[in-house]
Amino acid sequence: MTKNAMKRRALLILAVFLWSVSAWGAPSPASGDKTPAASGDQSPEAGEPATFNEGIQAWSSKDYELAYRIFQANAEKGSPQAMTALGYMYTMGSGVAEDFTVGMRWYRMAAAAGEPYAMYALYELMHAHPEREAHPGEAMEMLEAAIEKNIPMACQEYYQVLLQEGKGEDALEYVKKCAEDEQLWAMTAYGAALGERESAAEAAAGLELLKKAAAKGDAAAYYVAADMEKKRGHVDEAKRLHGLAAKADYAPSMYELGRLALDEGKGAEASELLLKAGKNGSWGAYVLLGRMSEKGKTVKKDPAAAARYYKMAADAGDPAGCNELGRLTEKGSGIAQSYTNAYRLYALGAEGGNGEALYNLGRMEIYGLGTEKNEQAGLAKLKRAAEMGESEAMTALATFYMEGKIVAANRGEALRLYREAAERGNPRAQFVMGEQLKSDTDREKMEQALKYYEKAAESGSADAQFALAQCYSDDHWHAPDLVRAVKWYNAAAEQGHPAAMCAMGLFRLDAAEKDSEIRAAAAMIDRAAEAGYVPAEYTLGLLYEQGQLGERDIRSAVIHYRRAAERGDANAQIRLAGIMKRGDYGYSVNLQESFRWYLAAARQGSELAQCNVAAMYAAGSGVDKDEREAFRWYTAAAEGGSAQAQYNLGLMRLRGIGTWKDAGEALKWLEESAKSGCAPAQNLLGTLYSEGVVVKRSFDVAQRWLQAAAESGSAAAQFNLGLLYSYSPEGDPSAAVSCFEQAANQGHALAAWYLGSAYEEGRGVEADFAKARQYYQLARDAGSRRAVEALQRLDRKEKEPRRDAARQLPPKP
Repeated sequence: MTKNAMKRRALLILAVFLWSVSAWGAPSPASGDKTPAASGDQSPEAGEPATFNEGIQAWSSKDYELAYRIFQANAEKGSPQAMTALGYMYTMGSGVAEDFTVGMRWYRMAAAAGEPYAMYALYELMHAHPEREAHPGEAMEMLEAAIEKNIPMACQEYYQVLLQEGKGEDALEYVKKCAEDEQLWAMTAYGAALGERESAAEAAAGLELLKKAAAKGDAAAYYVAADMEKKRGHVDEAKRLHGLAAKADYAPSMYELGRLALDEGKGAEASELLLKAGKNGSWGAYVLLGRMSEKGKTVKKDPAAAARYYKMAADAGDPAGCNELGRLTEKGSGIAQSYTNAYRLYALGAEGGNGEALYNLGRMEIYGLGTEKNEQAGLAKLKRAAEMGESEAMTALATFYMEGKIVAANRGEALRLYREAAERGNPRAQFVMGEQLKSDTDREKMEQALKYYEKAAESGSADAQFALAQCYSDDHWHAPDLVRAVKWYNAAAEQGHPAAMCAMGLFRLDAAEKDSEIRAAAAMIDRAAEAGYVPAEYTLGLLYEQGQLGERDIRSAVIHYRRAAERGDANAQIRLAGIMKRGDYGYSVNLQESFRWYLAAARQGSELAQCNVAAMYAAGSGVDKDEREAFRWYTAAAEGGSAQAQYNLGLMRLRGIGTWKDAGEALKWLEESAKSGCAPAQNLLGTLYSEGVVVKRSFDVAQRWLQAAAESGSAAAQFNLGLLYSYSPEGDPSAAVSCFEQAANQGHALAAWYLGSAYEEGRGVEADFAKARQYYQLARDAGSRRAVEALQRLDRKEKEPRRDAARQLPPKP
């Protein structure tokens, strides 16, 4: 039990004690007290000590020095009540210097004289500090002695002890007995216990018992009965019962009425009720008022008002109020920012048993905010807060375990803590669990991830809302659900989530029909960029380049590409590099700048950029030629899965460029590339197998690879496949002609020449000089010198039959 809790408990004991004294009247002369005069002057007669009741009056007037003297005088005369009062003053340090030893001595003297409240006070003190027991079990002896004196507070405590020891049946029998003795607390407690039973008859009996206790003056019974009625769905009856308790100034019922009004959106009514509840001792009402003002829930959003309400709760000693005020003080919201004051407030909240305050206290110690940095002390507080069930502490500890910071990395422990925090409703932990479970290979895990995302999204986590939207728009396991996707993108965007704002801007742009709608969509993407979301800058560049925001605006596109590129966006770096390399849109070719941007993207792992860097090193374009660097970058891209890089790496290994020749490695990379559908790799492999170069010759394997490349439209492969059909042992001249025609139609000069030759010689087709000339001309136009010679030869062949025919003509007469 904390010191503050002990003080509140002791004040309650003292209040009951003083009330009992007032109710019973002054103690009898046998106890050493004098009965005050019935009327007139209440001062003691000359030489006579003031009465105990006069001590009470001095206490009530906050004249603690006078009260102490009166209690001291009466205690020395044997008054157990005065001894009890002195015990309180010394153990609590109230009006005198705190001295537990002296206080305990006075309490023991009062208990020995038969004072039941001293017995119970001793129990409380020894229960909180077992080391103060004169012998083991003394605390329970005192509690049992107080129970024999029929002190309701002691009876109620014994009931709680039985419950804490797991003796539920014994506790129920005991509280039933006390209820039959018409102890109000017991009637309320037993009525509440019956109300939780499944039996309708028992529940009804419990409700009746509660109402009976309430009628006898226990306002708490109204509160419990109202709670039961609310659970049964009888909200109006619950309000009525809370209203009766509120009329008796029962603060918890005022608080509940305020909450009900808040749920109904009645901000003014809720505020009035909660203020009354706070003034009557329900300090949590001030905390709720603070949250209403902080978040603008049914009232005007006002951080300063929130800070004032939290301060009211904190000044009253409410641990949650201390924590909330500390939170606002830490960030300077509605109150002057001060890490030192925030740390002090968190310490007060933690001392009062608030787990969140303890977490915040530990967090500040870990990072050295408002106090000296002490990671291990802070870590210990986080662990204690987590043991108390504080989900933020669990989540923070889980992050430390996951990242191996402050503690040794322990993924299993991290996941356990994340899971427990998630089950307790922590949105951040729920989001992390979703991130850990999402999968394109395990549907069951993905379903679990979605559930975590949904819980966190419903609780307002913008990150979870965005993640859930992404799942609905592009989920490996489900058909896209754009309606739900837009719902969650919009929810996250409204909270200022930059990526969600960019996504919503694109959705709105796609649906925009009016110029105003296009401008609004562009403005949302622009806000995402201003919020630091770099992909939004790249997106704006694309939109301007493609003319989707009106007329094409290349200058604006390049500005956005450059902003994104300078902040590390690989896509923008590649786009900008391409424009500079090709000199697009009237920009001057700048190979050095192009290389710089490709290199920046390559270092981030972009296989496309790595391929371009390698190609520029290989060609000495924009950078000094360096075949070893080219080989290194092609290797990086190839290992990253780039089919083009795998092909180029295979070529370099095959030819020994930038590295040594290695036919095995060359074939490995060429096959990897070919399997990924790279036509040049498939063509090269087919050629190697058809010619038996570095591999054993195989027309079947050659045909398979060449056919694959030819079907993807590779003119070179179509030509080589034609050659294979022409010269293989199982040749097929007509198939060869078909392949040559496909290649020739794509401008392949050699294929066109071969076709011209086939039609000239009638190889696989009927001889046809006209078609031969057609293909030779195609070959010539594609740059084939052999086609020029072939056309000249064809001209000669066509002239010879005409000369022969002329010779055979009869002479003119």
